[in-house]
Amino acid sequence: MTNFSSNNRRALTLIEMLIGMAITLVMMAAVVNLFANISQGVRNRRATMEISADLRIARTQLFNDLAGATCLKYPKNAHGVMPKPDSNNPPDGYFEIVEGTYSDDNPYAPGSIDRTTSLVPSSSAAFDAQGNPVVLGEYTDGGGLGDYDDILAMTVENEVEKFRGKGRGLTPGGDPTTIAGGPSGTGDWIDMAISSPVAEVIWYSVQTPLRTDPSYRPEMGEPGMRKIYRRTLLVVPWYGTEVNKVSGISGSDPLLDLSDPALYPTFASRLKALRDFQNKYDISARLENQRIVPNTVADLARREHRFAHMTNPADYPLTSPGYFPYQFPYDTQGAPPNADFQEPGADNSSLYPFGSDNQPGDLPTNERSNEDLVLSDVLAFDIQVFDPGAPLYQYEGAIIQPSGTPGGPFLNAIGTGVITGFGTYVDLGWNNVPGYDYTAITGAPPTLFQQERQVGWHPRAPGYFNSSPSTYDTWTTYYETDGVDQDNRDNDGNVLTGADEGTNGLDDPDASLAGDPRYVDVAGDIPINGPDDPLERETSPPYPSPLLGVQVKLRVYEPESRQIRETTVTRNLAK
Repeated sequence: MTNFSSNNRRALTLIEMLIGMAITLVMMAAVVNLFANISQGVRNRRATMEISADLRIARTQLFNDLAGATCLKYPKNAHGVMPKPDSNNPPDGYFEIVEGTYSDDNPYAPGSIDRTTSLVPSSSAAFDAQGNPVVLGEYTDGGGLGDYDDILAMTVENEVEKFRGKGRGLTPGGDPTTIAGGPSGTGDWIDMAISSPVAEVIWYSVQTPLRTDPSYRPEMGEPGMRKIYRRTLLVVPWYGTEVNKVSGISGSDPLLDLSDPALYPTFASRLKALRDFQNKYDISARLENQRIVPNTVADLARREHRFAHMTNPADYPLTSPGYFPYQFPYDTQGAPPNADFQEPGADNSSLYPFGSDNQPGDLPTNERSNEDLVLSDVLAFDIQVFDPGAPLYQYEGAIIQPSGTPGGPFLNAIGTGVITGFGTYVDLGWNNVPGYDYTAITGAPPTLFQQERQVGWHPRAPGYFNSSPSTYDTWTTYYETDGVDQDNRDNDGNVLTGADEGTNGLDDPDASLAGDPRYVDVAGDIPINGPDDPLERETSPPYPSPLLGVQVKLRVYEPESRQIRETTVTRNLAK
């Protein structure tokens, strides 16, 4: 009998080892793939949480601003003015919407994104059924972008959480009359935090320029993407005057004094000083008697007192229609607005009046921009108003509402669709279909905002100022009693009517209405619509209609996970 030792065991062969290793590698690959999927899922969920949190914060902030808007607390009358209860006076503050050039159907200027390299999300129209670019080398058509160049400006009151910002004040026990010495040669005046329950708040969006644009900086991010900013300027009429509690001597902040002709020889130089002051300090102010004067809430009912509205009288004679309306001047150093000017973030990214990116003469620190930034990687910032006469069409199984641009599905729906109802949120001046008037639709409610109207529009001459940017403003009756002839009608047919024709108690003639059977007497030469009728007023809100509701859409993009999120803030005013 053969005795086999228990230590005699067969070892693994090379083939068995290779098979084992192969099995191990397959298992490891599965594990790695599992962990990769888990990691990707975690990243996507984290990105979703972050983008949702940022969007939720922005939405809450915007909602609170709209809820506290001073001019939206009271119902309007038929003239579009919002008087306080039991008062014939217009409200304090203002509420202004500027509808920019672009819309969801026409979201950006040609050449403002690089379709060959941009990371801006595309629509499916840019690719064929096989996933190849329709245009060779173009991997996006920017179809994920939407309307972005609107502006929302208003006075906001919040007694619970007061607005805080950067201002100036005296050092403890300081002398308010000292000028020499101290920080920046301003004596005992130093920077400090201030607060107020009321502020002037401006929401707007800016598109990042191309990398080839001289104004582009790497910290701006992806060209073609947008950023949303919220500029806040505190209403502090007491600001700038201090009293030494020991000596009783009073004085004012030397930065507010612009009377030195050596430093500020022209209005343009004082206007630049105001812009520089507001670029550093969060204070609502205006120019008056060679001084920077802090605004009251009542002051802000006048357009020329609002942020980025003041213009240079030397550039605007009173006979110029550009002087009175006080549109947003996109270069606050004196360049006059005209038919070619654009909203913030449009074609010329160097002319921002808001103290953010790329202002001429600003240091490239981006400090102001970072302080005001609300959201990055934004695709759309769209402000709309409710129009009860805006039609809704059923077309190819979908409900199509008015668009801000001629053409597209809405134009097709007009021809073959069926109207299913009226009333929706639309852009100001939403009827851009040539020759089409929605007021002619039988049974349709009256439209409030279908026409494009700039600031300066007047029912006496409805054909003028009918172009972009359309503007909604709560307006003020101040211009009808200020002794200034805003409309310069004295040069109209050599008929001398003077200033403030709408409140002088007379039935002033208007040669521009001669021949119109609605406004002439039997002889057919002198309008006689009664004393101080609305057509005699020198000014008018572009839309003398009640604001029934305002809606703001925010759409953002998370590039890492390629997710898009959108939220809507609505303030219903139909009461």
